[in-house]
Amino acid sequence: SRTACDLLPETVERLSFHPQIIGIKEATGSIERGAEILGRCGDDFLLLSGDDATCRDLIGAGAQGVITVTGNVAPRLMHEMVEAALASDEAGARELDERLAGLHTALFVESNPIPVKWALSRLGLIGPGIRLPLVPLAQPHEATVLAAANAAISAAPIDVCCCGIGENAHLAFNDPPADFATDEAYIVVQLDDACRRQQFGEGWFPTFDAVP
Repeated sequence: SRTACDLLPETVERLSFHPQIIGIKEATGSIERGAEILGRCGDDFLLLSGDDATCRDLIGAGAQGVITVTGNVAPRLMHEMVEAALASDEAGARELDERLAGLHTALFVESNPIPVKWALSRLGLIGPGIRLPLVPLAQPHEATVLAAANAAISAAPIDVCCCGIGENAHLAFNDPPADFATDEAYIVVQLDDACRRQQFGEGWFPTFDAVP
């Protein structure tokens, strides 16, 4: 749970001996802080990054993964980047992370999770509503988030594209399976790839900007 205060590595070390505390989300963005926690708590203590922009470096220092904001908008690319980092593929992870860099920044132009909720709403994954104390994303920031999202979600070709859920879903296939059925469950699974790359031309797949 959130502590609302900083937990210094010395405190984390003491807490790591508690049988019901198995790890920590380290969101300071400090690689040195993460490395010190690992040095004090050992490999059995789970260290997860809570900062998308520095998670690749923290994984390189020994972290086991990330609790991500960016991954809500570009799940496949974020997953591939983390997998590459965990496999010590530094060049591959760096290349993938560079594609995500703009989104890492843009999703924090306002307090999280305001920008990511706006982006997910544009993708058709959630409704447009937002509850206080959060407020809608300021209009001047929409173009920033939109441009970063477009850059990130165009990172990998796909076989299927879909937008929306259930009766409102629109799907197009490059090579549709013979037994494909447009049931809602299947569509939800495929939403991971929604609106990624228009590799078959403007008439085939909607851009991020075109998603209702």
